[in-house]
Amino acid sequence: MRGAGNTYSKLVAGKRVKALFSETGELAYLEIDGSVFEGLGDFAPVPLWRLRRLKLGEIPDQVLIQPVEAIDGNVVYALNLGRRASFEVKLGRGFAVVEYSEWPQDWESGIGFYPFFSSLVTILENLEEVNLVRDLYADFTDELFTISFTLPLGPNLTVLKALKLLKRFISELEGEAEYRAALIALREARSIVARRRRSARKNLESRLSRIFEGVGEHPRKRPRRQSR
Repeated sequence: MRGAGNTYSKLVAGKRVKALFSETGELAYLEIDGSVFEGLGDFAPVPLWRLRRLKLGEIPDQVLIQPVEAIDGNVVYALNLGRRASFEVKLGRGFAVVEYSEWPQDWESGIGFYPFFSSLVTILENLEEVNLVRDLYADFTDELFTISFTLPLGPNLTVLKALKLLKRFISELEGEAEYRAALIALREARSIVARRRRSARKNLESRLSRIFEGVGEHPRKRPRRQSR
């Protein structure tokens, strides 16, 4: 099949969903109940309102759909399921691919980003060991932290119910990662406080003065101004 100068090699069709793939294996177009959406690589973004009654089992094999808030021309408004971090989801036939990416400089929480990220990875590694998630991938490249994993879901779930389940799942992940990151920060804070208490028997001015006394260079104190 040819169109607009492009060559298409495969059509995958279900009862309600049809997908057209290019020769390179990318998803070119997706049709849902007569509405057509353009693909982006291996998935197609589709406004959530268009997916309300669609079941995961009705998505053809090899097809990934990303529910989004809206599409305005070439601008896609992503649907974020996270409370603190930016989690996005792509849905397939009986599963969800969850993706999270973050620039450390954009992190606004009082809890450090690195403890949060490492805690999140550890939690997901444990979940992968018990087969609750699969295909876990975590990477830090060019200052960007990226995590993705696959979560098996029932094919009879509608997209809306799947998203509600995923939102609860992600909320639990975030909460546990925050808790573990907070414990790391708390242990570090207690260690710092204990060290300072041992060394802070004299005030800061006295401790700084002793540094210069050791080399025979003592900064002269400025005389205090007398109030008139």
